[in-house]
Amino acid sequence: MKTSLSDTGTLAYFNKNAPTKVIANAVLVQEQRGEQVAVCYASRCLTDCERRYSQTEKEALALVWACEKFHAYVYGMKFDLVTDHKPLEAIYGTRSKPCARIEQPYDFHVVHIPGPQHIADPLSRLIDGKAGPPEHKHEAEMYVCFVVLNATPRAMNTREVEEASATDDELHKMVARPDPPEPLKPTPLQGGPWRDLAVDLMGPLPSGYHLLVVVDYYSRYYEVVVQTTTAGKVIDCLDEVFSRHGLPVSLKSDNGPQFASEEFQEYCKQNNIVHCKVTARWAQANGEVERQNASLLKRIQIAQAESRDWRKEMRKDLTSYRSIAHPTTGKSPAELLFGRKMRGKLPDMTINQVPNMAVRDRDAEQKGKAKMYADARHNILT
Repeated sequence: MKTSLSDTGTLAYFNKNAPTKVIANAVLVQEQRGEQVAVCYASRCLTDCERRYSQTEKEALALVWACEKFHAYVYGMKFDLVTDHKPLEAIYGTRSKPCARIEQPYDFHVVHIPGPQHIADPLSRLIDGKAGPPEHKHEAEMYVCFVVLNATPRAMNTREVEEASATDDELHKMVARPDPPEPLKPTPLQGGPWRDLAVDLMGPLPSGYHLLVVVDYYSRYYEVVVQTTTAGKVIDCLDEVFSRHGLPVSLKSDNGPQFASEEFQEYCKQNNIVHCKVTARWAQANGEVERQNASLLKRIQIAQAESRDWRKEMRKDLTSYRSIAHPTTGKSPAELLFGRKMRGKLPDMTINQVPNMAVRDRDAEQKGKAKMYADARHNILT
């Protein structure tokens, strides 16, 4: 049977322009010169885990595996996916959303054919029940194994090659990891509120605007302004923020064109602000403002998904953030910046006040733990 199925007189060459069907489990069929011809056959046994699937899951697995098996043929083209399990027509229908386990990145239409007319049905029953579970190896992995086995001299085995490669200095330098990252250097708590700030632009948003985010390193309080990205507009927005809280001593930003412009440099010089620019494309160097950007972006995405006004939702999020105790300092950003607690909708039952010395001790402790965790995770010796 195997010899007959793989005979050149039985199989046809694949034609990328011919109507194509994938029949699970599993035959690749095309319509060529007015008749249905087979291009490729494939089959495999179920694993012990797969044998415990429900019948519908098994049938869906057959479709998923058939598409992956014939990926080189069908990816990027429209084709019919044929099954003898009627429920799969509805599961993969246009009005249905299949679960992630059986969802597929292919352009196909599921067609139901009764079992007696299903050409792959008898083939699936000819598999030897004693066959072991399939070896799930990627084609690239199989090719690498093939190259390694054929490139190994007959006087050696692959294990000896692996052991020798592990101790070879030259090979260790083409394939070794790059230089390990530098140890984590937490930013020390600054001398007081609104002295040392970080600024960044986030966007563009779907509306075309950007968000200017200004963060105070001491209190973790941050301001958000919706605006365009010209240097003049950035300066105008910073003027508005500074009119409420005062001028900072230093201002950290990336090397964006707005912050690197002569106009912005002149603005900092006139207001006696030390402008510190971090390494380009290195978000960790300006980590505090980048963390706030991530939180803001997530909140905006949630508002968009729920068809809500993202500006109102962002203001609600800012109110909650500013009034809730920060996990690092133990105090809310508004309390550290203004010296008072910010009243929100939730009742505040806190009575004891944390002195500044306790804040500094807690900040150092939490940053020390974060440093030990990050350095250990990256195998850094300090």
